[in-house]
Amino acid sequence: MIGQEEMKARVRDLWRLCFPADSEEFVDLYFRMRYTEQINSAVVEDGKVIAALQRIPYPMTFAGDVVPTAYISGACTHPDFRGKGVMRSLLAEAHRQMYREGVVLSTLIPAEESLRLYYDRSGYALCFQQDEKLLTGKCLFVDKYSSLLKFSEIDSDKFLSDEVWNFFYEQQRKRPCALLHTREDMQAVLSDWIMSGGQVWAAFSAETPVGVAFCLGTGEDLQVRELLASDPQTENQLEVFLLRHYGADRLLRRFPSGGNGEFRGMARVIHVQSLLALWSRLHPQPLNIRVTGDDTFPENNGDFRVEEGSCCRIQAVTPNVDRVYDIRQLPAFLFAGQHPFMNLMMD
Repeated sequence: MIGQEEMKARVRDLWRLCFPADSEEFVDLYFRMRYTEQINSAVVEDGKVIAALQRIPYPMTFAGDVVPTAYISGACTHPDFRGKGVMRSLLAEAHRQMYREGVVLSTLIPAEESLRLYYDRSGYALCFQQDEKLLTGKCLFVDKYSSLLKFSEIDSDKFLSDEVWNFFYEQQRKRPCALLHTREDMQAVLSDWIMSGGQVWAAFSAETPVGVAFCLGTGEDLQVRELLASDPQTENQLEVFLLRHYGADRLLRRFPSGGNGEFRGMARVIHVQSLLALWSRLHPQPLNIRVTGDDTFPENNGDFRVEEGSCCRIQAVTPNVDRVYDIRQLPAFLFAGQHPFMNLMMD
C-alpha cells in the first residue's frame, strides 16, 4: 500500500508527465495548496499510479440555496495505459465517492473538443456559459463619483482580510447560479493569478470595499477576468480607472452569460432526486419526470414526481410521464434560464 506522501509524489510525477506545459511554479503551487489525500482519486497498478484526478469541492448557488459540487481537476492517465478505459472507470469511482459525500453535481472544463466528447460518454453535458464584452474609453462615462473612490492594488494577504474577502464573497453569492470560491480556494487562485502576471485591484469608498477586479495587461488590450462591484456606477468607475491606469485602448471583460454566451464548462448530475427537488422551487407546477441512461447510479434512473420544492420516486408500474430525459440531457433541463457560471478556475 502506498503511503500518503508517496502517493502525492507519484501523482505529481504523473501530472508533470501528462501536462508538460505547466510550469514548475504552478505544479508546486497546486500540490502545496490544492492537492489533498481526501480529494484525490487514483488507479494503482503494480505499485505504479497510472491515472489520477482530484475532486475539488465548490459550493454552487442554485434555486436560492447553496449546494455542494465537486470540480474535476488534473484528470490524467499515463500514456502507456490510455485507450483502455482506465480513466472512465476512475471517473465512475470518483462519482460514486461524490455521491457518498453528499455532492449533487460534478463539474469540469474540457481543454479541447475531443475531451468534451470523451466526458460526454461519462454523463457530462455543456452547461456553464460566459460572455465577453469589449469596451473602450468611448463606451464609458466619467462623473464626480470617481473622486470619492480610492483604488488600490492588493496582494493575496490583503485580499483575504476579512473586509475585502467578505465583500467579494457576498457579491459572488448574489449570482443566482454560479460556482463559489471558498476562502481556502481563493488563496490558491490568488497565488496562481499573481504568479502568472495578473493583478488584483479594489475600489474603496470611505475605507469600505465596493469593487474588486482581476486584471491582466497585454499591450493595448486589458483583460478583466472577474469584476464585482456594489452597484453599476462603481462598476463603471472601476473600468474607467483600469483603462487609464494601464494605458489600454480596450478592456476585454468576462462575465456571466445572458443565454447566448460561449460554453466553457460541463456538468454531470450526481444526485438526481436532490437537484430535482431544488429545481421544483423555481418551477412549482407538478411534473412526472423520467430519467434514463445513468450506468453509474441505477438509483438515478426511474420516475420522479416533483412539485413545490419536493421530489419523490414514483412507485407505480406504469405512471403517466410528462418529460423523459437521458442523464446527459438533465443539466440543460435543470439549468434552463439560469445560465450557470464558473470563473477563476486554476487548471
